Amino acid sequence: MQGDNIFVDMDGDWWLGDLGSAVEVGAAVQSTTDWFSQQKLKGQPAKTRYDWYMLAVALAAEVHKADWQEKLLQDGHTPADKVVAAVQEDRAGQGRSLAPL
Repeated sequence: MQGDNIFVDMDGDWWLGDLGSAVEVGAAVQSTTDWFSQQKLKGQPAKTRYDWYMLAVALAAEVHKADWQEKLLQDGHTPADKVVAAVQEDRAGQGRSLAPL
């Protein structure tokens, strides 16, 4: 999942495109963008939470286009604390706060 595959229509509805690597829940993950995930996922049983997580990373990367690698990457992956910090920073910059999880 990446920003280029997230579309917004004229009504403001969001759509995901390019589902070429989609697999059923429980099937082995066949491909992934390693740096979008918390850990190595290829070969692991697919879980819906992986897609939600990668969507959050894609959106955080789009919001922080200029320095997303600095803000999100650690050892070739994107740990959850980095995603949360990037979102909190964005919301704080807009005068909004993010409730803790």
